[in-house]
Order: sequence, then structure tokens, then C-alpha cells
Amino acid sequence: MEIMMLTLTVVALVAVLVISGLHFAWAGRLWWPITDEKRLVRAVAGFPNVDRMPPPAQCLFVAVALCCVALLLLFEILQPKSNQATAIPLLGAGLVFVGRGVVGFTTFWSRVTPEQPFRRLDRRYYSPICLAIGAIILNAALS
Repeated sequence: MEIMMLTLTVVALVAVLVISGLHFAWAGRLWWPITDEKRLVRAVAGFPNVDRMPPPAQCLFVAVALCCVALLLLFEILQPKSNQATAIPLLGAGLVFVGRGVVGFTTFWSRVTPEQPFRRLDRRYYSPICLAIGAIILNAALS
């Protein structure tokens, strides 16, 4: 793996672990980075008439799934091109991230998640970050 791609893959790994950590915190009912649950929901979910974070089991599921993606990225970093078994799950994870990133820019998603500040944060940060992580993961899977 060339040094630039290795660096980007490490950055994606760290980003996925940070996002996973947030979901673990939320599964434990620790509201961070916003300590008020209603305000946090408006910042990270954006659905109308929702004022509670998802149940712990849902947050835990996402956190564990993201840890699995991080583990696959770690395998790819430590053993590039040596394990074909990581390519297919990484391809799937990359497509999920890219899909989430693309959806964030659609009018459909704007109608489904109109709440502020989520709408602004999604367009400015969440969707572009998902696109970048997805592109890096797809590159790792296909290299």
C-alpha cells in the first residue's frame, strides 16, 4: 500500500473509531457532545417530532458494526492485498458510506430530515465525511 493511501486508510480507521465511540457513548445514555438529549437529537438525527435518542440497542448495533469496519481496515493496513476475505465486506461498507453520503444531498433526505441544526450539519459535515470515508474504504477494498 503506497504511503498516501496508507495514510488515508489510517485516517478513515480513526474516523470510523471516533464515530463508533460516539455511538457507544449514546448506547450508554451519555449525551455528548451536546448534553441535552433534545438538542442532541436535533443535531444528529434531524427527524421531525423526535425528541429522544434511539434506544441503546440500536446505538450499540451501529457502534459494533462500525468497530467491525475499523477491524477490516486495520487488517487491510497490516496485511495489504494478502487477505481476499476482507475485500467483499470492505466493498459493502464502502458502498454503505458512499450511499449515506450521497443521500444526504438529495431533496428526499432534506424532506425526511428537515430539523435544524441537523440539516445544515449534514450538508456541511456528515455527508461529505461519509463520502470521504466511503471512497477511502472502496479504494482499500479494490486495491
